[in-house]
Amino acid sequence: MKTKFAVIIEKGKKNYTAYVPELYGCTAKANHLTGLLSRTKNAIRRYQKTEEDLSADFVGAYIVSFKKRKFCVAIKKGKDGYYFASAPSLPGCFTQARTLNKLMGYIKEVLSLCLYDAKNFKGDDFIGIQIVEV
Repeated sequence: MKTKFAVIIEKGKKNYTAYVPELYGCTAKANHLTGLLSRTKNAIRRYQKTEEDLSADFVGAYIVSFKKRKFCVAIKKGKDGYYFASAPSLPGCFTQARTLNKLMGYIKEVLSLCLYDAKNFKGDDFIGIQIVEV
């Protein structure tokens, strides 16, 4: 049986990156979109072989504006009812909350902390969400 995953795709200056919000840490990078999708499928297969599924439901991807910059933020909801948000273009930039309203406030706070640490961060362009079947 094949499983479908939402994949967030961003374009950097020299390559594309993909992030699977439902699978924490499952990412892929390629110079072209065609290569990115096959690498993403391979990353999902490797992830499924080595990690347990954390059973979180993908809620959506949002563009969050912060300090004249825009960031793609992936949001999912765990079985415990908490919402989890992460900004794939900033490693380690994530937070959680009981409500979506609180989550959006928290993610802006976390973005400011991550940007403070990543002073030379130029940002990536959000491309879109792709559904990948594995």
